[in-house]
Amino acid sequence: PLEAIVSKYPEIDALEDKAKQVRKTVEEVKAIALDNVEKVLERGSKIDDIVNQTDQLSQNAEGFQRSSRDLRNHMWWNMMKTRLMIGGVVAVFLLLVYLIFCGGLSCSSSSSDQK
Repeated sequence: PLEAIVSKYPEIDALEDKAKQVRKTVEEVKAIALDNVEKVLERGSKIDDIVNQTDQLSQNAEGFQRSSRDLRNHMWWNMMKTRLMIGGVVAVFLLLVYLIFCGGLSCSSSSSDQK
């Protein structure tokens, strides 16, 4: 009886083949869609990683700027201390030269007038 129905309606085989082809196409589209969803999720996680790295880089840059400023200030103070020490040494040297050539604190031009 089934053969009689199938032989009576030959388009059933064609419809069955078409249904199989549609199922196959649907499975292919489903696989592609799942693959695309996975890629979107991967891309989202990569974007999150990039955002986190950017935040970390920003924090590192701020820390570097702060430490650079502190180092610059420290070096400036060291340079000023050195200049003050050199100035003090020069002042002491000039005072010693003055005392040696004038013979003491009471150096005046009147000693040359007395002769």
